[in-house]
Amino acid sequence: MKYTAVFIDAMAAGGYSTRSFIASHDKNVAWGEIESQAPTGLRLLFIMPGEQLVYSQADICFGNSAG
Repeated sequence: MKYTAVFIDAMAAGGYSTRSFIASHDKNVAWGEIESQAPTGLRLLFIMPGEQLVYSQADICFGNSAG
């Protein structure tokens, strides 16, 4: 099953990242599988089934551009 995982970067103040993983259908097993594959310095916060796109305030531009 495909999951989107949300990580917090231990080295950057409040830095988040998302990555997609293929893991077990069982969410408990999937958590362990994804956590074991997490890049160094990233702490797993959430997993969501499917491939999701997640935005934080840092991703949003408040300028005058359209889009």
